[in-house]
Amino acid sequence: MLILITAAIAEESPEFKILKSIKAPQDLLFPHFPPRYCARAHLSGDVAEEMATAIKNLQLESPVFREYFDGKEFHLYLANSNYPEQTRELLSGLLNPLELINMAVESVIKYKSEKGFAELREQAAATHEISDTDGRSVYRIKLTPRKEYFGYSYNDNGAYIDESWLKELTVVVDSSSGLVYEIDARRQDRHYTVEATEKPAAREIILKYVFSYEIRNGIPLPSEMSFFTNDEPVLEIKALYGEFGKETVFTRKTICVQQESQKSCLDIGYTDFKGKACPSSKKRDTKIYNRKLEKAALLSKKAADLLRNGNISSSTSVLEELIEKYGDTPQAVEARRLLAKLPPQLR
Repeated sequence: MLILITAAIAEESPEFKILKSIKAPQDLLFPHFPPRYCARAHLSGDVAEEMATAIKNLQLESPVFREYFDGKEFHLYLANSNYPEQTRELLSGLLNPLELINMAVESVIKYKSEKGFAELREQAAATHEISDTDGRSVYRIKLTPRKEYFGYSYNDNGAYIDESWLKELTVVVDSSSGLVYEIDARRQDRHYTVEATEKPAAREIILKYVFSYEIRNGIPLPSEMSFFTNDEPVLEIKALYGEFGKETVFTRKTICVQQESQKSCLDIGYTDFKGKACPSSKKRDTKIYNRKLEKAALLSKKAADLLRNGNISSSTSVLEELIEKYGDTPQAVEARRLLAKLPPQLR
């Protein structure tokens, strides 16, 4: 009975109906992608050049990258047989534009379920208005706390504890298609060690995500996301698409980090598509095995896993450790790029 009442309350809310109409990037893409495929990935741009230099300094052969789509996730990995096994996920997660875009939208979509929205209603007041943006009719949903905050999160990562909560969240959604065009959040958080006798004062940051879409064969595909903190540009992510038979695939992905007046980018182009899993790598040559590269890869993967779970502060701590201990590895090149622009409020 309680479940039925909860569902009824949520269904009566117009904000719930709007939230439920939101489409995640993966929901838009995956029905039009092959069930699985493998492609050769070509890295270019100034970030790729720095990574190539770092690999050369470690006396390793030039890297060969492939990307495998298994129907649910994209896996970008090193295909060289004489690299340590752990480094085959060198760029996984941290440099996957679709995953980063999806993370942003998922922060709102988690309220789509009846239970999620009912819990949200206990903590926040939800209102909406209809307006016109660039010739589109959009819903502007605004969430504000009923008391001091909402969306509280607590993560104990062993040595560190992360707490965060929202003071305000605004979502701009296309009224007819359910596409998200903007997310604005006023968030507070704190990051401290388990040994701390007192909690530090909370830090506040204004987050903004702006999304664009490419209409291809009548289908909206996520093509760009810009991320701002306190009105300063931080990340810019772009994706281009092509055809593989009758289905859609990525032809290029780009992620750029804004550093003061300069923009540093990594481009990933795709060729040689095969509608099957990527071939297994041959056994590596132990003579070329590099222990330092393996340890850096393990830290890189740990940071990626923390980032996927929304533990940004802990993720940056791991990246800082990676840079300090293995600063001459290709993993450290990208870690520096990500950390260079992140403001203190995100650490």
